[in-house]
Amino acid sequence: MSGEGYPPPHHVLRDLPFEIEVVSEVQQRAHLAASGTWSVGALATVVDVLGGSLCAGVVAPDWMATSSLTLRVTPAPTIASLVMDATVLRSGRRSVTIEVQVRAAGVEELVGDAVLAFSRLERRDTNLDLSDRSVEPGSRYGFGPADGADPQRMDDTIGQSVTDAAGRVTETQVTPYLLNSFGAVNGGVVAAIAAGAARAAVDPAGRVDEVAVHHLGQGRLGPVRTAAEVVLGGDRGRVVRVELRDAGVPDERGGRLMAVAHVGVCNPGPHV
Repeated sequence: MSGEGYPPPHHVLRDLPFEIEVVSEVQQRAHLAASGTWSVGALATVVDVLGGSLCAGVVAPDWMATSSLTLRVTPAPTIASLVMDATVLRSGRRSVTIEVQVRAAGVEELVGDAVLAFSRLERRDTNLDLSDRSVEPGSRYGFGPADGADPQRMDDTIGQSVTDAAGRVTETQVTPYLLNSFGAVNGGVVAAIAAGAARAAVDPAGRVDEVAVHHLGQGRLGPVRTAAEVVLGGDRGRVVRVELRDAGVPDERGGRLMAVAHVGVCNPGPHV
């Protein structure tokens, strides 16, 4: 998939009700509609897109790829509109670090905080061209209806399924619905898959309050196969280590390693 015509009509970003606003050269803001419950996976996807949008302007004319994403959240009212503020923490020759703070609209207290690291890459002709997108403060853009589908549905629409409950294995087919502008699984979707794998491994009703993903490769062929292991436990919840592999690129471990994630799963309760 090239950058031209991205995202396609049927795509995860079209189904998430949010818009991005330019605040300044080093700040952007996402407005998330109160159309339903925002799962951690859906929030991570918006965080990744918002951070990438800001980073694209910072590194231009170069390009970038997400190298890590860490998101922590607390329960928030399911009917609340949310606001994400992204700020550049550091811009270097090889990497850019961005923080994203999440609040309920009109409320100062944080309900989430994320830090993303991006690798700075040489732009290719197939990369998404953002040169015609307005960078004037106050300008806004989105990918679909601002009051679109319930974002909680994303956990179902990405198509993740448990293929070996005893072995704590899930698989997700790689389809155009999940891809970023250069043909690999979207970074936020990778976080959503990791969160789903952790819940499937320990408690499908559990609430994920933290996901930290370190990207090691791209998922292009699929399916994305996960393996989960509980590495820490306690009264409050558990930390699950999740490996994500592109099973379409075979090796002795069952696929090329795409990412390693650590996911915090709390006792059952409302999702953010």
